[in-house]
Amino acid sequence: MGPVMICTSAFGADHVTRQGQGALIEHIRRAGADGIELREELLSHHDQPLDELRRRLADSALRVAYSSAIPLFDRHGATDGEALGRSLARAEALGATFIKFALGDWPAHDEPADNALQMLLARFERTPLAITIENDQTSRGGDPQSHLQLHRRLWQLAPDSPRVGGPRALSTTFDLGNGYWNGHPTADGINALAARIGYMHCKHACNDGEGWHACAPDDATLETWSRLWRSLPADLPRALEFPVPPDDPAALRRQVDRLRHLPLKELC
Repeated sequence: MGPVMICTSAFGADHVTRQGQGALIEHIRRAGADGIELREELLSHHDQPLDELRRRLADSALRVAYSSAIPLFDRHGATDGEALGRSLARAEALGATFIKFALGDWPAHDEPADNALQMLLARFERTPLAITIENDQTSRGGDPQSHLQLHRRLWQLAPDSPRVGGPRALSTTFDLGNGYWNGHPTADGINALAARIGYMHCKHACNDGEGWHACAPDDATLETWSRLWRSLPADLPRALEFPVPPDDPAALRRQVDRLRHLPLKELC
């Protein structure tokens, strides 16, 4: 069993942007969740000013995570330091305890990445936020080997950085469904990154003939996840990131309870 976060994106982009992410706080709290994951791409004028949203979050006592819309590396393998800095500033302003970035298009060659990595470390060392990097839906960003290369290169560049080793080191957010998009088997990713995984994104994927889309896990999927969880701490924080009805508190609570009890004891 472990703490459950709910991603605001689970309620649908249209619903969220029409009323703001702050309007979901009480709904999430009443569902029994332990935290909320705010999505940068869903911030709207309803969420301004940020200090008012921060006050509402603090009053709820929910743990706050912030998901940046900016990957560490864009499709050209470049890093936008200014945009990443704005994400960090927003997360701090909202009282988040940690921020999640997608890895993005990790460069194939070490040399062009080194300056970017040194810049990232300098920025990351200045923030109190915990930082976690997700296996995203892109081919390179979802490849566990890219994540291992990232950490190996950081160690080579700055072995004494607090973001490389110790309690403030970068961790991994592992998304249990992104393998359907990026083509990298979920089991292989967990086996490769288990020592670094600090947060789980929980969603299944369904294909309606027009491509993959997030969907709720069925019982068989929960059993599969439980078996994969054997190499991970049972109390690992996990986030609900599949579509849920915005007007059915009982259904949301059931899904929260299902995720809270992962991994299923009888399968571990």
